[in-house]
Amino acid sequence: MRIQNDIPIGVISDTHGYLPPKVKDIFKRVQLILHAGDLGGYVIYRELQQIAPVLAVRGNNDIALEYNTLSPTEGALLEDDSLLYMVHDLTCLTLDPVVSKCRIIIHGHTHVPMYTEKNGVIFINPGSASHPRRGSGPSVGLLTIQRTEITWDLIELLKKDLNQ
Repeated sequence: MRIQNDIPIGVISDTHGYLPPKVKDIFKRVQLILHAGDLGGYVIYRELQQIAPVLAVRGNNDIALEYNTLSPTEGALLEDDSLLYMVHDLTCLTLDPVVSKCRIIIHGHTHVPMYTEKNGVIFINPGSASHPRRGSGPSVGLLTIQRTEITWDLIELLKKDLNQ
């Protein structure tokens, strides 16, 4: 799949079986949704597909047979032929991002949002949409890629948005 410039991408992780209703509104204008694992039910994948196309990776809790179609990693080409790469647990990253012409790595697992750059590669964790940890709130993100610029907007959901 090739990702277009200037159109936002929804980024989400660690839903663990619950998609906060507000996420549908946040992602309503995205070209693609990236789910970095631990969906917690294939119904989440189907709900997200009703909003936009979905690329998802299997998380450590996605062990049921229904997840056999999901890979532990996923890649997408950007318009400049660099790579956006996704893995649930960053400690399981098997490729060298610099050698692989990787521009962005999306990951989850920690349930804590993070944005950092190392050796020209941007690492993004959107946190957890439904089960935040370590004092962070529930969150998702919008990623916009341009040839020379990447914009990351972390959107914190209110705990009342969870309505579990």
